[in-house]
Amino acid sequence: MSPLRKLFIITVQLVSGLYQLFDHPTEIQDYFEKNNITGQILLNSRGEILGSIGDVRSAEMLRVISFRGSETITDWIHDFEIKQTDYYVGKVSTGFLLEYQAIRPQLKILNRSKYIITGHSLGAALAILCAVHIYIEFGIEPIVYLFASPRVGNIEFANWYDQHIPNTYMFYLAGDIAPNYPSVNMGCYKHVAYPHYILNYDPIGGCSLHNYHSMDNFLLTDKWLDLDGSFNRRIDAAIVNQ
Repeated sequence: MSPLRKLFIITVQLVSGLYQLFDHPTEIQDYFEKNNITGQILLNSRGEILGSIGDVRSAEMLRVISFRGSETITDWIHDFEIKQTDYYVGKVSTGFLLEYQAIRPQLKILNRSKYIITGHSLGAALAILCAVHIYIEFGIEPIVYLFASPRVGNIEFANWYDQHIPNTYMFYLAGDIAPNYPSVNMGCYKHVAYPHYILNYDPIGGCSLHNYHSMDNFLLTDKWLDLDGSFNRRIDAAIVNQ
C-alpha cells in the first residue's frame, strides 16, 4: 500500500477514533499517538469533543481536520434544524452552521500548510462548511473526505462548492439512509461532490439501519479502496499537487 493511501486510511481512523474519544475523553494523548499526529481536540459549545486538528508527523506540512457525527440529543436536534441561513455563498442548514460556528474560533489555520478535512455524518457536514471557510478566508483549497454526508446547502451553495473545491470525495455505504437527508424538497437541498457507493461489504454487527450508518464499517477500507484504480490515482494526484 502506498504512503498516500496509508494517509487516507489515517483520516478514516481519526474520525472513527473521535467516537471512542467522546466516550473516553482521558485518552486524548493515545488518540494522537496512535495516528502519528501532533494536534489538539476541538470542543463544541457544550464542552464535548467534536473534532480534532493536527499535523501528520510523517507528511511535511500536512494538517488534518476531523469531525465526528452525532452522539447526543443536542447533536440530533441540530441535525434536524433544516431551516436555511446565509453562508459565504448560497444558503446552508442553520443547525449544521450553529455547530460549526462553535468550533471555528479553535481552528488554527496556517497558510503554509496542506489540508485534509474529513468527517462522518454530522461531521461530514461540518467538514464541508470548514472547507468553504478556509478556502474563502485563507485561499486554501483542501482535500475533503466525506463519509455518510447529509446534504448541507442549497443548489447555489452546492454548485459553487463543486466548482471551487473539486478534490472532494464522498463515500456512502449501501443501506444507509442518512445521506438522503435533508430531502431535496426541504428547502432545495443538494449534495456536493460525486458519491462513491460502497456496495460489497458485510456490516460490522450485522444488517441494521444503525450498522449501515456506522463509521466502523469504513475501517474496512482495505477491502474496497483498491477496487477503483482511477479513484486511487485521483487521491494521489490531489495530495501531491496541493
